[in-house]
Amino acid sequence: VLEHVHPQELPALLREARRVLKKDGRVFVSRCPNSHAYAEKLAHLLYGHGHYRLFSESYLTGEFKKAKFKVEKIKTTDFFLNFFPDPWMKIYNQTFPITNFIEKLIMKTPLSVFAHNYEIVASK
Repeated sequence: VLEHVHPQELPALLREARRVLKKDGRVFVSRCPNSHAYAEKLAHLLYGHGHYRLFSESYLTGEFKKAKFKVEKIKTTDFFLNFFPDPWMKIYNQTFPITNFIEKLIMKTPLSVFAHNYEIVASK
């Protein structure tokens, strides 16, 4: 949901998240849109829209560190799109075992930089 937070409010949100965490608490952010994602560029080209805010790894890491979090892990996820309008969703679901296998292979290569999202784990 970080893409829905106004850029000026993100530092305060992260500081508050850190404040309310237990002493050894962790925050987990999933599906934070990647600024290098081919899917976002494709969405803008085909549909004229996509996520309003996109993030780079360095920006996310920097913002978490400014809020005094220790970034334990940051990685890209979701190389292939996983939501399509009908009837494409049916085809996607039928081919999921194959596309999932291919995605796992791709995510071990430098192409992973173009994956759709980031996952972040940070601790207090």
